[in-house]
Amino acid sequence: MIHSPHFVYDDYALHLGQYDRLSFFGEPGTGPVTVHLYDCRENSPEYDRKFEITMPADGSCAIGISPGYAHWFENLGNITSRNDYSILARRSS
Repeated sequence: MIHSPHFVYDDYALHLGQYDRLSFFGEPGTGPVTVHLYDCRENSPEYDRKFEITMPADGSCAIGISPGYAHWFENLGNITSRNDYSILARRSS
């Protein structure tokens, strides 16, 4: 996804059946993207934990976001994000 220069993330995402694997790409010298995470998994020892990770915008790193984590981003203006996600579906019986 290509984000416009003035893109602002107004909402968070919460996937219950999707594992995200995100990386970020910008022009050389582009500042990092801040990833905000909030654990919404009630049975998790990390439940209700909030934290943020700073990711370079040169494509050198990827972050995996498990189902059940709310997440949102800062500094996505002029950044292209890539998501190599996996859909987790229940087996049919």
